[in-house]
Amino acid sequence: MMPGEGETIEVFPPVDSVVVDRHGDTDAPATSYEVEDVLIDWDATMDTPVRGTAGARGQNVLTKVILICPEGTEIVNGAKVKLPGVAAKFTVDGDPAPWRMGSWEPGVIVRLKGVK
Repeated sequence: MMPGEGETIEVFPPVDSVVVDRHGDTDAPATSYEVEDVLIDWDATMDTPVRGTAGARGQNVLTKVILICPEGTEIVNGAKVKLPGVAAKFTVDGDPAPWRMGSWEPGVIVRLKGVK
């Protein structure tokens, strides 16, 4: 991934996560933070109808998106993510995985899911 080619996302850690502030203290409140240079794979988006409580017909649409984040990105399962140009927040689905190209690991892959 070339620096400067990605987008900026906002991450909201889960309420029960331990946050370490810039001084190494772990009693800091969980706050949002930005991650820059994230590639958003909208082509991997799948809209799947699921039963739910969205109106009389009882159908919601489950949306899945893939993020490719720079090396060192710290995002945990259950965190909420705000993507540019989208009003709803998505939830991290599972643990991030290394993004590998042979022996080179330029970052991590994060799966998101959301309900519209």
